[in-house]
Amino acid sequence: MAAALRRRGVGRGQRVGVFHRRGPRMIAALLGCHRAGAAYVPLDPAYPAARNAAAATDAGIAVLLADEDLRHEAPAGEWQLLCAFQAESDDGEAGGDDGEPSEAAVTPNKDDPAYLLYTSGSTGRPKGVVVDHANLRASNAARERFYGTGSAGEHGDAAESLPGRYLLLSSLAFDSSVAGIFWTLAAGGTLVIPSDDEARDARRLCELAARERVTTLLCVPSLWEQMLRLGGEQLTSVRCAIVAGEACPPALVGLHRELAPQARLFNEYGPTEATVWATACELTGDKTVDLGAAVPIGRPIPGVETVVLDGRGLRTPVDVPGELWIRGPTVTRGYWNRDDETARHFQDGPPRAYRTGDLVRWDVSGRLVFLGRTDSQVKVRGVRIELGEVEAGLRRLPGVLEAAAVAVAADGGAAGPRRLVGCVVLEDGAAAVGDGREPAEGRAWRAALARLLPEAAVPSRRLLLEALPRLANGKVDRRRLEVHARDALSEETRGAPGDRSARGRLDPLEHALCSLWQGLLDLPRVEPDENFFELGGHSLLVVELAEAIERDHGVELTPAEVFAHPTVRALARHIASGRGSEAPRWNHLYPIQPSGRAAPLVFAIPHELTPLLARHFRGERPVYGLRGVGLRPEGNLGRWRSMRELGAELADEIARRFPESAGGRAGDRAGGEGGVVLGGYSFGASMAAEAARQLGERGARVQRLFLIAPMPLDVWRRGPLSLQLPGVRRPVGELGTGEALRHWARGMNPLTRAPYVWARRWLLVEPWRRLVCLRGKVRRLRGLPLTEAIQWADVRVDRFRLHRGWRPQRQATPTTWIGPADVAATWRPWFTGAFEVLDSADPHDGPEARLEVERLLVDEWFRLPGARGAAATNRSAASSGPRESSR
Repeated sequence: MAAALRRRGVGRGQRVGVFHRRGPRMIAALLGCHRAGAAYVPLDPAYPAARNAAAATDAGIAVLLADEDLRHEAPAGEWQLLCAFQAESDDGEAGGDDGEPSEAAVTPNKDDPAYLLYTSGSTGRPKGVVVDHANLRASNAARERFYGTGSAGEHGDAAESLPGRYLLLSSLAFDSSVAGIFWTLAAGGTLVIPSDDEARDARRLCELAARERVTTLLCVPSLWEQMLRLGGEQLTSVRCAIVAGEACPPALVGLHRELAPQARLFNEYGPTEATVWATACELTGDKTVDLGAAVPIGRPIPGVETVVLDGRGLRTPVDVPGELWIRGPTVTRGYWNRDDETARHFQDGPPRAYRTGDLVRWDVSGRLVFLGRTDSQVKVRGVRIELGEVEAGLRRLPGVLEAAAVAVAADGGAAGPRRLVGCVVLEDGAAAVGDGREPAEGRAWRAALARLLPEAAVPSRRLLLEALPRLANGKVDRRRLEVHARDALSEETRGAPGDRSARGRLDPLEHALCSLWQGLLDLPRVEPDENFFELGGHSLLVVELAEAIERDHGVELTPAEVFAHPTVRALARHIASGRGSEAPRWNHLYPIQPSGRAAPLVFAIPHELTPLLARHFRGERPVYGLRGVGLRPEGNLGRWRSMRELGAELADEIARRFPESAGGRAGDRAGGEGGVVLGGYSFGASMAAEAARQLGERGARVQRLFLIAPMPLDVWRRGPLSLQLPGVRRPVGELGTGEALRHWARGMNPLTRAPYVWARRWLLVEPWRRLVCLRGKVRRLRGLPLTEAIQWADVRVDRFRLHRGWRPQRQATPTTWIGPADVAATWRPWFTGAFEVLDSADPHDGPEARLEVERLLVDEWFRLPGARGAAATNRSAASSGPRESSR
């Protein structure tokens, strides 16, 4: 490779583009560049062609090395294209009798550039960071000292030589690839390189790690978490796991200790401008790491100094935030052909220093804790993104007058995974291309941006504004923009219930897939013909999607199959074709959030609570919905003769889906707690209560039952006499015959409004619904589909019929009631165990009441065994005394 480059005029100090798929030839290309005296410029085939061409042009590459099968996708320009087979052919023709190439290798000087790596640029143009061989050598030497190579280093193990067999997970376009490649080769280790398909599938990566006996790896925390959850039992050979590129969540440390106890876990931090890394922290051996707080990024690596300065340029004391500066031999020379930006961010030494723009603080143990950014740079799924580049891409779209971008938490709050939102002002008369919820033909803006920006830099939501908010000095007011974006996401999250619109025309498999997509993508609803990737899906979520489908439906899917069938309808057909004539496994259960190791939560008819359930329990415990009496293409009326019959069906599906949890064996789940958690909203509370009772009769353990604003149990019965007593304030079972009749008579008093309300219901509403349902029966007999109006009438009539005819039986399930306390009185007699009443507004009354209920729910969920932060919450509860509960 080096000889072929030299024969094409490549020499010391020149740049060579590398456009290769993962594999040994990719490594040969890098080493060939160095032996020819050149710096390599990695160009990722997964990036947009326009971005790769811009980087190659800016770098002024002399030659582009490419795989043969990528030659037609390679960016074209004023450079020579050299494919691997050509280099090998040249080498064979030019070699001497001993097979050695005729062109002698060049020994690089320490000041020669080793590679030129492009990162996101604030002006819209990617900027290249020039890393020379002295930087690379210093970074590698620090790694050898920190981890140990051949013998124990500062954090090495004398019995285990690191890196050993290293799993190379990063693309060449990410600087973390530099750490793995040159550390491993310099130490005489083995690089294990997954194929492109394997790199997209955490399950196959675990299989590869087991097959190749991988000992060391480095990846973003989200990928390591996925590998642990999907194949932790296959990672027994791993001795050192390093996470970097994004904030490490505290829960990952606990998951690692549980599933990979033989491996040490390190958290690294460092910008490209400091040659991959600048600080590191071991998270497994250091028991002082508080799993309830932010995970530290550690102390400076050997040979590097980190300084935290305030706005006046003075060093900050412990726990006081400041901007991080990095000094030492790993600090690079700056940006390629960007002298002004280099001058702003770098200071000449000795030693040379780099101003990171990261806000940090020292903790009492002398470790750094990352707090955020001082500028508009963000990280999304480990990818460093300048919002200016996103904004420049948005402004290039037709009809866009102004544009700005912000990154906010996916749930619209202050924490959690970041989500890009593009804020756009259209020119007068421009077509108002919508916000991502419009039909597929209206989302051309996202496809257009995907041709300009990397996948992670394409906003998942576009917000149309009449004007961008501005400060008094005319600059864009980013704080107000973030408020607009958070409000839009919150409004979207509290959108229409997922049981509406096209859901009534979906079969159980399509319904389950729509719900699964909602949870993974954090959306209030998903229509069956919407594209997973246009809605914000990406490769990591594809693996979770495929794993959930295999677990629930017994059909094994590869990520490639999901990419080929990107809509719910197409994927459902593909799954059905693989399943043949086998009946659907589940008529009621559907996934909301499928991953986690704590006891599963099954929630009946969650409606507007679905997004909250998905976000709160992501990665902690599986969350499933129960469909029960809901919108179905064929309708519900007459399907179940009684609530007891429906409850038996629900209990059977729960026991089949979660045999280890429903069996209640301690230790099967995180925290040593078996069992399942049940909950229900409105009519779903009745379903959940009956399912919990029947599970208990079968010997299964229900950890807790959550009843959210259930329908009142206000039907009084004595023999053949049955009276509904609206507004009763105590258990109807405690009322004698005379008292019940007097209460019923007061409710029917013509001087009150009640009789008119009930007369309207019984004389107008209920007969009309029943008439509509009768029309539905006629349509079914004629083989015609049910209309949406018929389906909704069918749902309401059947729910009321089952609830009115239901006679609960006593059960000892620990229960939490959230809703009006007076309605709770009608339920309390049926529960012999703990029955905790949290008085609140009725969430049926509107968004404000629903928010109050959501806050109470979140507080209660933190108290569940195995919950994140449960220990801290329980300590707090213990210190404040016992909580009052009703029995």
